[in-house]
Amino acid sequence: MLSTKRSKHLVCLAACWLLLQSGPQPALAGGKLDSDLVPPDITLPTGSQPGTSGSSTGGSSSNNAASSQPPGSPPATSGSTAAPSSGPTPPPVDPQKPDPIALIETEKGTITIRLFRKLAPRTVASFIDIAATGFYNNTSFHRVEPGFCIQGGDPRGDGSGVYFEPGGQIRLLSLETNSSLKHNAAGVVAMAHFPRNPDTVSCQFYITLAPQPSLDGQYSIFGGVINGMDVVNRIAKGDKIKSISVQEQQ
Repeated sequence: MLSTKRSKHLVCLAACWLLLQSGPQPALAGGKLDSDLVPPDITLPTGSQPGTSGSSTGGSSSNNAASSQPPGSPPATSGSTAAPSSGPTPPPVDPQKPDPIALIETEKGTITIRLFRKLAPRTVASFIDIAATGFYNNTSFHRVEPGFCIQGGDPRGDGSGVYFEPGGQIRLLSLETNSSLKHNAAGVVAMAHFPRNPDTVSCQFYITLAPQPSLDGQYSIFGGVINGMDVVNRIAKGDKIKSISVQEQQ
């Protein structure tokens, strides 16, 4: 009898020791463990070259939310820390001029984003340039991870699409980060890239559904939602982006 009690006691001690050694357990995010969530990377294409194309119509709307502070928004100071490998040259930044506003028209409603041109000038310039071509029109949100992010901007609709320059060259930008920009809330907007290579930013972007500090410094944050977070939360996989238009503010 004593032997049995001692055996149970030792088993209990061993179990407690293993629990202590394992450290804190990953937090749940949308019903999944953090360790199960794949970063918002571009899916490596299998077989054929990533496709091109997008449709060619645009849209516009008005917005007066210029003074709103979107998620990830820092004080209006400082500059970016990396330059892209290609893409348009960003225009000179006027520190007195408000950041531009992007309007993403979806099947569920409009998502309004402030673009952090002062802190991510090259990424913002590329996004504006791509949007102006109508590339994003009629593309879909191909990925929705509750509690993590929604992702869109892929012309193929399967996570492997990229943007091709008019001459046929793939646009790949280098990682552009700023210590003031963080994945600190729902509504942070950043660019995806190919796995294990942050200097392969093309056209796909994601919007966080909750704070994601583990992504800080690994992705180019370039904007934050200032209106329409209710629309973001209603987006389902396959929902269409009707158009993306960008407005300068006075």
